[in-house]
Amino acid sequence: MARRKLASDVTAVGEIDVVARRNGKVLWTDTVKNAVLTTGKQALARSLAGDIGQAYDFYVCKMLFGTNGTDGGGKPKIVNVDRTALFGPVAVAKAVSAIVDPNVRSRVIFTAVLLDSDAVGETINELALQMYNGDLYSMATRGGIAKDALTQLTFNWKVNFL
Repeated sequence: MARRKLASDVTAVGEIDVVARRNGKVLWTDTVKNAVLTTGKQALARSLAGDIGQAYDFYVCKMLFGTNGTDGGGKPKIVNVDRTALFGPVAVAKAVSAIVDPNVRSRVIFTAVLLDSDAVGETINELALQMYNGDLYSMATRGGIAKDALTQLTFNWKVNFL
């Protein structure tokens, strides 16, 4: 028999809002769902248990961008929650700014910006939030974004605790 979900059960879910700008003008926006990985869930459990070791290093500090998140036909690869790395090498790693949403106190928003000069000529199609200890918290794949020298991309990654 399946266990009934209780009101006290907490689920971590997230989505990424992507905004493309050229010369300050919005070109397009998109939203992508993410997978909270096993390493991210384990970090939450260890944090609550006080099992943090010598220093607390479970906070998200970087957003990783890669170019191997699609199959040969351009379809985004499925992210298994047990993944521990991007599908390919990291093309760009950017520090994130993080805030707890003042309107939704159970949501944190991580923001990273790929400037005009970042990842020029790359097709970005995989993203991950990396914790200070090097483990990934969550990951997403999407159709490719061709990055050129005229376009700035802003990624607002929202993680909600429901």
